[in-house]
Formats: sequence, structure tokens, C-alpha cells
Amino acid sequence: MKVDTMPNTDSVTAELARLRAFTGTLLVEVKLLRLHLTLARDRLRALAEASDAAFARCMAMLRRWAETSRKANFNPAQPRVPAGNIGAGQWMDSGSFRIAPAPNDPSAGSNATPGSDLNPRAQYAGLTRKLRDRADGHHYVPRAVFEKHKFPPETAEVFENAKSGKLHVVGNRFDLEHRNIIPP
Repeated sequence: MKVDTMPNTDSVTAELARLRAFTGTLLVEVKLLRLHLTLARDRLRALAEASDAAFARCMAMLRRWAETSRKANFNPAQPRVPAGNIGAGQWMDSGSFRIAPAPNDPSAGSNATPGSDLNPRAQYAGLTRKLRDRADGHHYVPRAVFEKHKFPPETAEVFENAKSGKLHVVGNRFDLEHRNIIPP
């Protein structure tokens, strides 16, 4: 029996065609993988750029907030009005404060009249009707505390005028309980 050592041409051609098709399939897969890799890199680059832009916007807003939230544009180097002057301790522009007026100066804002026992530099509580009329709210010191003591009229007037300010009809969810109003 004689063994054929030469392969059949048809089988070689078929095998070659099968290998070419398989190689073509592998090339397509490699190209698709490269395309996916390129798209993923582009997507990551776009996300990084968007993230950087969002971070820059956030930092800009944070800087603006920090600049505007400084309490009354606080500047520790800004001078203050010296003690004993009108508005003592208040911040001022450099060199823009007034020296306190003389004790008998009528521009001192006093309610005292010349020749009286009253301190001419004081603004007495009994004479501050505008302040009392404007304030209409809770007393800072409860009435029960200051009414059971015998204070001079000026002191009692100060306690009477020491209010938190106008109370609004609807302030918060506990407002009705504070006012002892029966809800409709």
C-alpha cells in the first residue's frame, strides 16, 4: 500500500481560505478594539476637561463668596474712632472722625438743658419716644422682673423700651403659641 505524501490541493486551498478568513476576522477585531480604546481615551479626556472646567467654576464661585462674606469688609488695619468720641470703637476712614464736643455744646445730642442737674452728654431714656414707638416686640427683660422692683422712672423707661423689634403676624411655626392666639 502506497501512502500519499502530497496533500490534496483542494484541502490546502480550503485550509488557506479558512486561515485567511480567520486572519481577516482577527484584523477586524483588532481594529474594533483600537477604535474602542480611542473612543474611551477621548471620553476620558472630555470628562477630565469637563471636570477641570467645573472645578475652576467652583473655585471661582468660592473665591467670590469668600470675598463677599467677609464681615462688613473687615480690615484689621482700618482705624477706629477713639474712645470718648461720638461713635467710639466704630470703623472709620482714615482721618474722618470728629472730636467729641465740649460738655455744654448743644450739638452733643443731649436732652439736658443748661443749668440742670442732668449730664449734658447723656441721652435720657424718658425722652426717647421715637425709639419706644418704633420697638414693638418681646421685652429683653421680662416685665415681671423689672416691675417687681422699684426703679427710678428713667430706669423703668429703659426696661420698657428694651424690645426685640416689631413682631410680624406670621413668623414661624411656633408663632401662634407665642402670641396665645387661637388659630382660625
